[in-house]
Amino acid sequence: MKLNKKNIILASILGLTLMSSNFNLSNAQELITQPQNSCEQQHPNCKMMHRKSIFKESVEKLEVEGVLTQDDIKSIKEYCKEQMIKKEKEKSIEQVEQMVKDNVITKEKGEKLKQAITNSKGE
Repeated sequence: MKLNKKNIILASILGLTLMSSNFNLSNAQELITQPQNSCEQQHPNCKMMHRKSIFKESVEKLEVEGVLTQDDIKSIKEYCKEQMIKKEKEKSIEQVEQMVKDNVITKEKGEKLKQAITNSKGE
């Protein structure tokens, strides 16, 4: 193939176009993977936090409207605390089991640690 000015210019334009489109595509992918709003940027558990605030807001609204009594509010808070402690214990026990599996601690020590976690009041 004979290289002349016209072919060199066309090849250069084609190369620049391909590089430019690749650059734009990589920038677009970066934008897509970034969090959609400032809440997600500031805190990775934003959706969970938002759900909690909706729950809290709803409870407060019903309290103001007189639908929920102070006893109801107290029961709700105690229930939520118990559930949080239960989930934390389950997660901790899973971590201990993984530590035993990864030979970080012995099985016997893992069992004692799991028992201590189970007996903990979580306060």
